[in-house]
Amino acid sequence: MKVWQIDRNVKSLPSRAHKRKRTLTLEQIKEVLNACNDGSLKGVRDEAIISLLFGTGMRRGDVIGLDVSDYDGMDVSIRLGKGRKSRYVPLPKWVIKRVDAWLAVRPRFADKALFLAYDERMGSSCLYALFKKRTEAVGLNVHPHNARHTYVTHLLKKGVD
Repeated sequence: MKVWQIDRNVKSLPSRAHKRKRTLTLEQIKEVLNACNDGSLKGVRDEAIISLLFGTGMRRGDVIGLDVSDYDGMDVSIRLGKGRKSRYVPLPKWVIKRVDAWLAVRPRFADKALFLAYDERMGSSCLYALFKKRTEAVGLNVHPHNARHTYVTHLLKKGVD
């Protein structure tokens, strides 16, 4: 068999190069949060949701699964996260400030869910849509899971194990 025949018969191996995860800088996160400051009820809600995503690294499902009783002013209790595991997530002060602002204006008559859309618990696709809307408003093309990548990247840069 000649060399040129071998080359044609051998399949190429998949690339080992990993796609770089999209992370945001602190300035970009501040821009997204400022874009939520439009004076509306949805703006306050969106700012609280986006701050939870970037400030804690929580998954989309964890955020929409929160009830008002899961928040105690210092941390949130995730009852059934990924893998059906429960855990407490401590909140940074800047996230607490935004969640408290949402609770101050959140409709009282509504469902026990922390975040609402049309007077009922917000769904995953609604959270995705609001995240995309707010990030695209400042010229970014990112997804909610990129907030998780951003959170972990910033922890690693600070030297956290």
